[in-house]
This record gives sequence, C-alpha cells and structure tokens, in this order.
Amino acid sequence: MKHNQYALDVIRDMAALTRGEKPLVIVSAGKDLASYEWVGGLDSDWFELRFAMLTCEDGELYEHVFACAKGAPYADEALAAIRKNQWSPDRVRLQTTIGHLLGYRAGDIAEFLLSDVARTCPCDCCGGLDTVEPPVKHGEFDQNVRRTMYHA
Repeated sequence: MKHNQYALDVIRDMAALTRGEKPLVIVSAGKDLASYEWVGGLDSDWFELRFAMLTCEDGELYEHVFACAKGAPYADEALAAIRKNQWSPDRVRLQTTIGHLLGYRAGDIAEFLLSDVARTCPCDCCGGLDTVEPPVKHGEFDQNVRRTMYHA
C-alpha cells in the first residue's frame, strides 16, 4: 500500500499542534481531500478552524482549512496576511509571516525565501500568481529577503 505523504504530514502537524509545538496547520482539499475533511471535521471545543477558498500550486481554487489551538489568533492572522497580500506584491513579508505562524525557524524561512518555489509558486499562501517575483540576481533577492524578513 502506497502512503500519501501529504496525509502523513498533516497527521504529524496536527499532533504537533495538539502538543503546542506548532501554532498553525493549513490543509488543502486540493492536495488531499480526506485530510481536509478530517481536519475540517475536528471537534471545535479543541481547535479554532477557519475555512477559505485559496489558489493552490496548480493555479486552481480549492477549499482550505486553517487549524490552531482554541482561542489562539493564528488562523485569523494567517488569513488576514493572505487577504492583505492579494492586493499587495509583498511576497517576502507574507511568506515570512506564514512561515512563522506555521512554526518554522528563521533559518528555515530564509532558506525557503531564497528558493525558486518562493519566487514562482502561484498559490495564495505564497502570494498568488499576481505577485510572482520576476527573475533577479541571487544577491539582490538575498538582500531583499534579509531586509524584509526581520521586519515582518
């Protein structure tokens, strides 16, 4: 039997969320419908759940569920950052904010920000298709990332 890596990652992330090791988990129906339905159906006595239609990496709209601990503001903060960025080209600030809310360390976020995926992914969590960064010299982007990342 072949395992769905995305589903395994969702289970791992939700376990980390319940232990307080991860502030936020975002699950896309476009990546795995069963994982989306599982997280979306969790007991609201334990979790804050927010639902949104967002663009995925394939450029298509899918339902997403944002989960965080009961009473925590992280799901609302992430959605606010994504919605704000839908009208702003500030991909680095959005990706830094989302990275922090998902529990990644600054070094991991910086590494992601320097990747081709960070500059070219059309999903709304990365900034959407309208804000895809044009190709730039590695040093220029690196300086922009360092300057922006610590002011998020």
